[in-house]
Amino acid sequence: MGHALKFLIYTREIAEIAQSVEQLTCNEQVVGSIPTLGSMFRG
Repeated sequence: MGHALKFLIYTREIAEIAQSVEQLTCNEQVVGSIPTLGSMFRG
């Protein structure tokens, strides 16, 4: 039981980390696309 519980907590932590990383990368893509649009209109 102890090993199974540790495994469940471990996988849950990995899932949470993966989710937060995914949110970060999505936000960076959105923010990163705005300056390129601005430079296109200016240039």
